Formats: sequence, structure tokens, C-alpha cells
Amino acid sequence: MVERLSRGPASVSELARPFDVAGRIRTFQLAPGALDPAGEWISRQRLPAERRLDRLGAVLSRTTTKGGKA
Repeated sequence: MVERLSRGPASVSELARPFDVAGRIRTFQLAPGALDPAGEWISRQRLPAERRLDRLGAVLSRTTTKGGKA
């Protein structure tokens, strides 16, 4: 469906045609940049999340080293 929408707007009926289902006539299209705010939010979350995972990895590493496990 995304591949088809990348060529331009399409109705639900047109999108559903390869799947042998019917639907009301509604037209959809991809909106360039519509997901940009989500991408920006994810980018802002990445560094803090990576830092937390690094700290968790360090704690787990110390725990397994002290416990004598590899």
C-alpha cells in the first residue's frame, strides 16, 4: 500500500483491490514530512536512552563479574 501511495493518492477501493476486499470510497495519500515531528522526538530521546542503557550494561557487567559468572 505504501508503495502504491508513493505514486500518488488512491482510494481505499484501489488500495484494497489486490487483497480482494471492498471498502467505501475514501482517498488517501502520503503527506511528506508528516512523521517529521515523531522523528525529531525519537532523536531527542535517543541519547538519554543510550546513556541509561550504558549505565545498565555497566551495572550488569559488575554484577556478573562479582558473581564469578561470565
